[in-house]
Amino acid sequence: MEERDKLTELALKAAAGDEAAFEELVYQTERTVYNMALRSTGGNEHDASDLSQEIYIKLWRSLPGFRGESSFGTWLYRIVQNAAADRARKAARGRTVSLTLEGEDGEEGREEAEICDTAPTPEEAVLEDERSKAVYAALDGLTENHREIVILRYMDGFSVMEIADILNIDEGTVKSRLFRAREKLKKILEKGNGFG
Repeated sequence: MEERDKLTELALKAAAGDEAAFEELVYQTERTVYNMALRSTGGNEHDASDLSQEIYIKLWRSLPGFRGESSFGTWLYRIVQNAAADRARKAARGRTVSLTLEGEDGEEGREEAEICDTAPTPEEAVLEDERSKAVYAALDGLTENHREIVILRYMDGFSVMEIADILNIDEGTVKSRLFRAREKLKKILEKGNGFG
């Protein structure tokens, strides 16, 4: 808990324009930010390094809006998630797939590639949509601490150790919150949606 207070204190000083506090904040969080960036770039170290730089630029620009109402770790995590999502959207817009096949001589042929349709059937899409809505509605029934832990663990795929690092809490606290959150989610889903 002391570490969280220290980071929040540094962030508030940096938000007020203290560049030394910002440098210390970067130093204190760079390992965590890089690890989250590495995970979101699929383990590509070069992309993770670039993303880390983007995150700190966004952090610097956003700091004047930080008021300390939530923990700095939570606030930073959201910046990381937004930066990773922005990068993924940009990358997705730039990707194209060619369906023209080349012949053995290197010239484009007239052959057509068979593409397997992996889209869900309408029934599967409706069922998946209903499940998603039920889970998100159930998440709304959790406390902020429990909701955050569940999202980090099961939607973002972070390990207990990584979550403890992100939120600056003990691993035991993460495990305890996860257990309680799962129990609460199970009750909400069984009661309200017939998933039992």
